[in-house]
Amino acid sequence: MSEKRISFTLNSLVREMNSQADAMLRSRFSITYSQFRFLQALAGGQQIDVTRLAELLTVTKGAVSKRLAWFGERGLIESAHSTENAKTLLVSLTAKGLSLAEESANFLDGSFTSHVSEGLSIDLSALNTELQEILVQMRQAKL
Repeated sequence: MSEKRISFTLNSLVREMNSQADAMLRSRFSITYSQFRFLQALAGGQQIDVTRLAELLTVTKGAVSKRLAWFGERGLIESAHSTENAKTLLVSLTAKGLSLAEESANFLDGSFTSHVSEGLSIDLSALNTELQEILVQMRQAKL
């Protein structure tokens, strides 16, 4: 019965995609899907404070702080305290981090797009536009 409900179908699709993405990212880039999301949150190239980064990742500030060392040790991020507030830590990707963020995102997008387009006759661009519109509407409605 639940397979007839779009909310269940979309949730199942996202879980499956995340699971497959995790396996592909581990194999190809030696990062988890969670680490990939961290990189993508910073991929805009600007410095982001830890509080905003936690909001983007829907985790606590403590969880973000615990991850910083891993990314820093690999030369993927740099951090600095804000000149306006010394207690505010700002994080951004290094050139190496930006490269990994872009390369891994392109890889995942290409993999999923080619896989889905093989057996289905779906206009993925139109579907993406419609899903983005639904996302905007849901964020505005805050159900």
